[in-house]
Amino acid sequence: MSDLAFIKEHGSPRIRFDSAPVYNILFSMCLLFQDHLDHISPWVDSTVAKLTPEEREEAHIACDAVQYVSIAGGGTIEEFIAGLEKIAPERFLTIDVSRLRKQAVQRLGADGIPDEATLASDKDAYLGIVERMYERHHDKEFDAEKYGKYWDRLHDGKSYRDELVASVKSFWEKHLKDEWAHVEPAIADSVRAFQSVEILGDDLEEKIKFITQRDNIPEVWVDMLSRADEVIYVPSVHIGPYMTMFDFDPRHLVVVGRARIPEGANVKSPTLDRSDILIRLEAMSDATRLRILEMASERGEITSQDVMDELELSQSSASRHLTQLTATGLLTVDGSERTRRYQLNARRIDDVCTGLQSLFGAAVRT
Repeated sequence: MSDLAFIKEHGSPRIRFDSAPVYNILFSMCLLFQDHLDHISPWVDSTVAKLTPEEREEAHIACDAVQYVSIAGGGTIEEFIAGLEKIAPERFLTIDVSRLRKQAVQRLGADGIPDEATLASDKDAYLGIVERMYERHHDKEFDAEKYGKYWDRLHDGKSYRDELVASVKSFWEKHLKDEWAHVEPAIADSVRAFQSVEILGDDLEEKIKFITQRDNIPEVWVDMLSRADEVIYVPSVHIGPYMTMFDFDPRHLVVVGRARIPEGANVKSPTLDRSDILIRLEAMSDATRLRILEMASERGEITSQDVMDELELSQSSASRHLTQLTATGLLTVDGSERTRRYQLNARRIDDVCTGLQSLFGAAVRT
């Protein structure tokens, strides 16, 4: 007898704000090996500068642990580590292929998606599905060797678990324990601030734009978010102008974005106000990015090809600079066409000037 699929009517997901210490801490580890992002935040920049190649690889391994948060549990990182140690070795492969198949069916459709037993036993089948999903969400070339090694590691569950636990423990003690104690109050301020205001927007996309203060949300994100029952927004002080999404449980999506105080909140945080200004000043402090802003101002709109031709940049370099400028909101982008067109966001430039005046007060006006 064939399975019958029932589709229920789905309303907008509930949006919840949470400091989520375990997600927050593990995600900070994930930021430390991202070569394609510049000037993420002062802590990330200074920590990366001190890491050995072996420690960066350790951060990469620790980052893998983020997908087991809902299974290992724990309100603190220590509780999470204890829960991670208790996961049976054989479960890691089972969890991974089950999750991969569910995500593939949701994003690619059920046709041609192997069953879980095949994904667990056939390396080529596993890599084929990962590649199809990767190409849909990334501009970079798929690294079959990297994901092949990951598949191999999953098949030695005990070593994989021990490696995860050791990496998270080591990185927490050496690089994040003191930093978390320092930044946790500001993150709590951001959560309280969001909880105290009405989230503006007529639909989910507009509400996410209000929360993240971004002018563009990728269409694929909006589609995935709209299918969830709950969206959990986790403010981070380390992510800079960027945002990311964890969809390990498609019903409860975790979005990590910049910790800030939204307009209208009755919560004050000088730390976050300074961080807000610094993020945009960092983007404007680079000579190449400043020239890109000037080009957008002079021409009205520019393309990636314009930037490559005018400034003699490679495609990857131009893309990296444009990504940071759009992430900070200094440029807006029209993503409706095949060729993306970038325009200066004068309102965000004004925000920087207003923020500096507010920070220095009377000293600026006299």
